[in-house]
Amino acid sequence: HEPVSTKLRAQSSSEQEGTDSEFVSGEWPVNWSLVSMEDCNAYYIDKKLKSELESHYKLSDIMDTEIVTAQEGQSKDSIAKSVKDIGCVPVTSGMGILLGVIYEADLAKTGATAGDIMEKPVAGKGTYSVEEAACIMLKYKISALPVVDEKAVLIGLVNSVEIFQAMEIETGIEAKAVEL
Repeated sequence: HEPVSTKLRAQSSSEQEGTDSEFVSGEWPVNWSLVSMEDCNAYYIDKKLKSELESHYKLSDIMDTEIVTAQEGQSKDSIAKSVKDIGCVPVTSGMGILLGVIYEADLAKTGATAGDIMEKPVAGKGTYSVEEAACIMLKYKISALPVVDEKAVLIGLVNSVEIFQAMEIETGIEAKAVEL
């Protein structure tokens, strides 16, 4: 038995006479009794839930566009306060291309300049959904995500609080903390 999403074989009166009839995804057999519950679920989940789960917020909707940045040659001491206040500082070229990111933990590294201590950048695009950004941030264990355009030019920055606020609004789930 193969689910409808790949191929569904139906037995019609012509099949009983020895001919085969195949139905490609999206086409249903005349005899609905041959469709399993699994096939129905696969079909409707694919059609209905995809539209319900589509994100309304993109990173371009929630990102900060006034960003504190550093240059590769800038001293570690000159950016330390900004890193501590913001959580991270993107390192860019003179043309605004994202070269790296400095997080609080990077301040403990040995090195005199931003270029010495920066991490390889992990970034998102403005078209990414908040859910995609949340997954990236979880995977790489980062608290903020630089946002770049198609040429890797830094255009924004989102942090985990902004991601969670957008997800709360989008889902309609009200945060309820246990008060002790």
